[in-house]
Amino acid sequence: MLKKSLFLCFALVLYGCMGQTNKENKKNMDNETLIAQFEKQDCRLEFVEHQLFYNGKVVKLDQPLSYYEGLFGKDYKLFRSGDIVIFKNLPITLNKGMDSIVDKIRIQFYYYEEFTRKRYYEEEGFIFLEDQYMLIDGIAVNKDTDPNWLNNMLIDNHKKPFKRVVRSYSGAMERQYTDNAYNWLEYIYISLWGRESDNKVNYIDYGNASTDSD
Repeated sequence: MLKKSLFLCFALVLYGCMGQTNKENKKNMDNETLIAQFEKQDCRLEFVEHQLFYNGKVVKLDQPLSYYEGLFGKDYKLFRSGDIVIFKNLPITLNKGMDSIVDKIRIQFYYYEEFTRKRYYEEEGFIFLEDQYMLIDGIAVNKDTDPNWLNNMLIDNHKKPFKRVVRSYSGAMERQYTDNAYNWLEYIYISLWGRESDNKVNYIDYGNASTDSD
């Protein structure tokens, strides 16, 4: 009887482990399928730790507009007295500081009607990632990605997760990186913005905390 009980316990533990392994394998397989879709896109944005890439090229912070013209092209319009640069063919806007240096890059996933008007965004020429994907440390994400799911995937793959922070409302999650090129009080951040009730990412901000004009 004791042997049967021990065997049953062992079988249950083994079954549980196999079930968990199968779930992890399925998540990884699904992610690989999405990465393959991502690689076919004309616009491929990717974060590798604190570094942003566009179509395989590094995108630096704190550069003049001419630098970003070389990366993204010149199909853009200036908004709010020229402080915001809206690209007409990419889901990207740039924020310029008082010294005309770009201090923040925003990646727009989709519009959220409760706070903004779709027509307003369309009239101003904003582009959204919508159903296309970008990568965060090898994890494919888009407008329907649950930030909590993303965090679990990052942790499973031994990558740095996002932490809940308080900004203007409760849906922000952030990763921070101290840059040795700056002093210890300054850091680079990647912020996911969205309402907790939606469990979706509205947009991503990428900037340096010492120069961010917000």
